[in-house]
Formats: sequence, C-alpha cells, structure tokens
Amino acid sequence: MIKNISDLGKVLVVDPDSKWTNLLSQILRGDGYYPLVAHKGERAMEMIIEEHPLLILTEANLAGEINGYELTHRIREFSDMPIIFLTAQDEVPAVLRAFEAGADDYVTKPFQTPEVLARVRAHLTLRHLQKQLEAANAELEQRVQERTLALTQANEKLQAEIQELI
Repeated sequence: MIKNISDLGKVLVVDPDSKWTNLLSQILRGDGYYPLVAHKGERAMEMIIEEHPLLILTEANLAGEINGYELTHRIREFSDMPIIFLTAQDEVPAVLRAFEAGADDYVTKPFQTPEVLARVRAHLTLRHLQKQLEAANAELEQRVQERTLALTQANEKLQAEIQELI
C-alpha cells in the first residue's frame, strides 16, 4: 500500500467560497499535496485539462453554469480520476445525485481534517493500484499475443513438416 502519495501531486479544490478553498489548500499543502483552486465549474474544467490533477474535491453548489453535479458528469465523459464531493448538503437526494453523476465519495461540511485526508489518500491509492493493474494486464495481454503468435508459427512449421513426410 502506498504510504505517501503526495509526491504524485495535484489536487483540485472547487468551491465558490474562498474560506473553504483556503482551508482545504492549507490542509492539503500540509500533507504534501499541491493544491489547485477553482471557484467556478467552468474554470475547474479548464484547470483539469491544463493541469491534470490526480483528484478533485468539489462543492455541489458552484457559481456559474456548471455546478458540482454537472462538473462531475462532464469529467466522467473523459476521465476516471477520483472525485470527492465536499459539501454542506447532507440530504439523501443530494448524496444520491452526486453518486449518480459519477462521484467516488461524499463528505459533508463541516468536515474533520483527518477524515478528508484519509479519503484523499484512499482514493489516490486506489487510483494508483488501478493504474498498476491496468499496466500489468496490458503487459500480460502483450505476452499472450506474442506467445500465441509463436505457437501459431510453430504449429504451421510442424504442419509443413508433416506434409513433407506424407
């Protein structure tokens, strides 16, 4: 298990309230992450494309045309990066809506710092392990293809030798 994923980098915090983005940035920086901040969903989309964060912490209610749910839905069209909702909305419909949009986790404000950090670490670890598994599967698939080709060629050679003996 990865103990310190912070060397891997950037976490995007999306919240219209500077109080929360400042607090989360301080918490993340203190744990070794490189926080990025966006106050609107539109800017968050730009930053995702430009900066390639590893994880997103988003508020459900964002200023502008793209709220947290729409942001999550749009991100899911091209990425499986972890998305954690960090919002004051604690009603079941809001939680379900977040998960239906593609969120990986949901934390309500006010939050406990150790809990947020534990969830960030857990999702980054899961993402890292998923990438390792995908790479191992790709390597295994390549080996299977190479071995299948070698066996096919050996089989063809044997068939040719049998034909010569007949």
